[in-house]
Amino acid sequence: MHQVFFKKIEKYDVNKIANFLFFYLSSQGIKSLKGSSIVIKPNFLKPSIPEKAIITHPDVIKAAIILFCDLGARVIIGDSPGFGNIYKVIEKAELSNFLKKHNVKVTDFSMTKKVRIEGYLYKEIEIPIEIIEASYVCNMPKLKTHQMMFLTMAVKNLFGCIYGLKKISY
Repeated sequence: MHQVFFKKIEKYDVNKIANFLFFYLSSQGIKSLKGSSIVIKPNFLKPSIPEKAIITHPDVIKAAIILFCDLGARVIIGDSPGFGNIYKVIEKAELSNFLKKHNVKVTDFSMTKKVRIEGYLYKEIEIPIEIIEASYVCNMPKLKTHQMMFLTMAVKNLFGCIYGLKKISY
């Protein structure tokens, strides 16, 4: 059975978010991530300040990084933004120093490997090596509307794992 956890947090607060995430992981029996690698996949559509609500809020990302590092994981953050590049998004979101401080590797998902699948239209797709090699992938979408979708949700966010313009062909 799947479980869904909700908690109302009045404003973005790194500590409150981290405590909620810790509660969730603990309830799933996860007490340590030592030796694991986690790829955080936020929604980094384009360089934007948090107040515009275009990207995953930096405080949510910070909370997850703090928690994963505290639990012993090696953290990687990655995306292939639709506009600009991940480094510009990180800079605009004022995450650069935080990521350096916590020794978080940044990837634009440009290093890929072809993987065979049993798809209807495709028999193989290119997946970022970091995703393939990770112990876990933490999908952190931004709830918002989209011109091609009613809502952008968790599945749509993972489309950002496809590097650059290749996502258009998919």
